[in-house]
Amino acid sequence: MDPKETAQSQRAGWTTNQRQYERALVDGPTAAIDRFRTTFQNRAPGPLSKDDEVVKLADVLNVRLFEAFGDTLELRRAIMGSNIVPFLVDIMAEPDFLRHYLGFSSSICGMILGHFDVWLSAARTTGFGGAGQTRSKLAALGFPDVFWSKMQKAWIGLWENRSHLAESDDVRFRLALLEQIELLAFSVRDLEMQLALNPKGSKELSQVAFFVWAQLHGNEAMTEKDILQLRSQHHAPVILWDYYGSSPTMQASVRDIFENVGVDRSIRATENTLKWSFLMTGTHLLACIKLVTLLHNVYMSSPLLSNTAVLPAMAMAFERQKIRLKYAESQGQGQAPGVTLAKKIHAIHAACEHIKIIFLAVHAHIAQSSILPANAIQAVWSIFLQTIDMALEADELRLSRKNSVPMEDNLSSLTSSLSQATDSLVVALNEGGLPSDIIASLRKDAAAQTEGTSTWYCVVPDLHRVIKAKSPYANTFITLLDAWRSLGKALGIDEITERDRRASYQARICSWRACAFHTTPSPSPLSTCKGCHETRYCSKDCQTRDWKQGGHREECRRLKKE
Repeated sequence: MDPKETAQSQRAGWTTNQRQYERALVDGPTAAIDRFRTTFQNRAPGPLSKDDEVVKLADVLNVRLFEAFGDTLELRRAIMGSNIVPFLVDIMAEPDFLRHYLGFSSSICGMILGHFDVWLSAARTTGFGGAGQTRSKLAALGFPDVFWSKMQKAWIGLWENRSHLAESDDVRFRLALLEQIELLAFSVRDLEMQLALNPKGSKELSQVAFFVWAQLHGNEAMTEKDILQLRSQHHAPVILWDYYGSSPTMQASVRDIFENVGVDRSIRATENTLKWSFLMTGTHLLACIKLVTLLHNVYMSSPLLSNTAVLPAMAMAFERQKIRLKYAESQGQGQAPGVTLAKKIHAIHAACEHIKIIFLAVHAHIAQSSILPANAIQAVWSIFLQTIDMALEADELRLSRKNSVPMEDNLSSLTSSLSQATDSLVVALNEGGLPSDIIASLRKDAAAQTEGTSTWYCVVPDLHRVIKAKSPYANTFITLLDAWRSLGKALGIDEITERDRRASYQARICSWRACAFHTTPSPSPLSTCKGCHETRYCSKDCQTRDWKQGGHREECRRLKKE
């Protein structure tokens, strides 16, 4: 729901006393804000209930604060001058914060986020003044120096008392609060980076961020619709990886987090978001894959991984990148083609690393073979093909001159990752360390035919084409082709046989797209174009139509020149 509609909906249910408090916020905002502070401080001990006065006041203050940052100047000044944020953060840090009626907790988070909207907007528009100028600008907007130390206490409190939020049966406000805490974690990290503070973030912040993210996305039986309705931006995996990614104790530390959050829930959250979230691209996708790979490393021999579908989820994430990147463009978040491709390459490098680890573990009998069911094998082929497609995409960008990002290092990384992944599979196949059902699935999927071309062979002609064209990236494609051939050989696939099968199929496919025999082989021999000697037609009528309407006139001239 739109925030303005939410505010109006809340206002519709207010009591007479709440409406009077709203009036007081307009007539005497400073005194009204002090009333909220005093009422909370003088409350009875223990968790707050829905009908407590301070809960009602917080609801009104949250709505009015949201509106104040829009156009109510006097209230905005009073809020800025009241130094209320440290007080609100102190409330968050209290042990009862997640035991209160969650509508109150949500109001407190909402008020803090309202201030962050103003602070981040100011920080992002400072320009080239640097962190010092940004700090001065924030101070003028009421940013308190004590914020960081108080917020750190709040993260500690949220982590220690997280079970109250996880177990709450207040579905509406539990969901709202989870989304708010995730957004607050990102907002704090964003402001830290704007101010050049705390490059890695904090342990407590990263733990809380991952906990609320897993709570949001890791429920059983979630659907695509459920995921798309959440307002999560998926910053939590990035925040967690930023903090632990270079730590020498990373594996042990993250293991503790997985166990505290719930291993099953962490896996489900990863699978659900990889499959269905439109925002799972770029650094978010990379961090998610790295974290789930780390999780597999930690629990490789555990039956916890037996029924997971991480590889199919990864494959779906890559298959849906095109539509997700178009969505990002529609939201004004598109990037240059070279930048986008570089980020995809980093992510698929991580996916190939994941595959390598899985096959090495199964080969060494560290992991159970159930970790690679039939749909996981299909996903492996999908990811391998996507990897080669990205290399081909890099060459297409070079030819179109649309790429301003140097691709040599990215392609080297891509080649290395695919070669290592296929090598791990080749070794396992040649040494006989894989169960027969996995080998059978690998061979079946490799040989699966689509329009006369097997899964394994479908990229081979393109690799040959780029190598023959003497691309500056030719060495990359030679390495990719060698790795691909080694895998084919280990699976008992003969390249010449596959080439001839494809040629035989294509020799019976009419080149006119509207012909019934364009997708189904013709039972009768086809004639060949006398100009290019390559395209084939089942009839003179199809040849004429393709010449006049299908663009073969230009294609024929190009082929003759070659």
